[in-house]
Amino acid sequence: MKRPLHSDSSLRYRRAMLVDPNNPFFDRLWVRLLCVLAPLGWAAVEFSNAENFWGGCFAAAGLYLAYALFWVRGRDRS
Repeated sequence: MKRPLHSDSSLRYRRAMLVDPNNPFFDRLWVRLLCVLAPLGWAAVEFSNAENFWGGCFAAAGLYLAYALFWVRGRDRS
């Protein structure tokens, strides 16, 4: 019988992520902030032009990046 690759506790935070928050590219704080603020800023531009669909898409992307890069980051590091 084969052993599972991960224990149940390590799977708790391991999900299919669109962005790998533990990639060395995101080690610098200013990179993480820019990656979050850019889509949120563009969402503000879209909302100001009454483009609610695109504003919602960019706002969702910015919020997802904030979650991935500031909340999830480092949880599954050893």
